[in-house]
Amino acid sequence: MYLEKADLETDPRFRQAIPYVVVTSDGMTLSYQRKGSEDRLHAFRSIGIGGHVEEPETVEHGMLRELREEIGIVVDIERIKWHGFILLSETEVDKVHMGVVYSYDVGDQELHFGEEIRDPQWIDMLGDRYEPWSIEAWKMINGQA
Repeated sequence: MYLEKADLETDPRFRQAIPYVVVTSDGMTLSYQRKGSEDRLHAFRSIGIGGHVEEPETVEHGMLRELREEIGIVVDIERIKWHGFILLSETEVDKVHMGVVYSYDVGDQELHFGEEIRDPQWIDMLGDRYEPWSIEAWKMINGQA
């Protein structure tokens, strides 16, 4: 069954699967300020690269496309690690989305940031003002979940 994205964004009976990739390099994690179309998240920093899966993509294909668009890399799929799912109901965004959490170590690849990434930084711990999904993904990836 295919439903229009606009309808899915406000109907909590359905959840969209969103690939959410935590990008690492040399023990550090990429963090950034959101600029994208999801106004409900602009006040928060994020450690996850991802976004909506487009028809007829799979979650995996959506993940690869988002990494290409947002940080300008081609991924070695063998190095992607799957960590689990984020299923929260705290915010309006949470109620209509489900995170599929991965991590990817970019090594020494040069990143080319897309228009939705502002103020990229490499961090070794979360500070204040991170979106709930970032907090959950951090726990998963660092064995705290």
